[in-house]
Amino acid sequence: MKVTVTTGTYPESGTKYWKVRYVLPNGKPKRKFFPDKQSAENFADTKRSESDDAAMIPEALKFEAAECAEKLQPHNWTIRRATDYVVQHVIPFEKKPCIRDLIPTY
Repeated sequence: MKVTVTTGTYPESGTKYWKVRYVLPNGKPKRKFFPDKQSAENFADTKRSESDDAAMIPEALKFEAAECAEKLQPHNWTIRRATDYVVQHVIPFEKKPCIRDLIPTY
């Protein structure tokens, strides 16, 4: 992701500002303003780091995530919500015996 830091001056007040321009993962350009250069550079470094982390995600996982998100979307579920549900309600019971197997015991 390309992240740029530029400086400018507000015409009304003459106050100097620093602007960070970056692009969201969905392609939407964003900008954020800061009163000092250090804050702008820190924010820009964070955005660059996030971009590097995203670039390390394997392509197959990106496609799988997009496919899963598409299947969940009509039900207003997100990948995070589905994952949280499975971790809480499915996985803990995966190795437990089935009820039909327990009925003869009782």
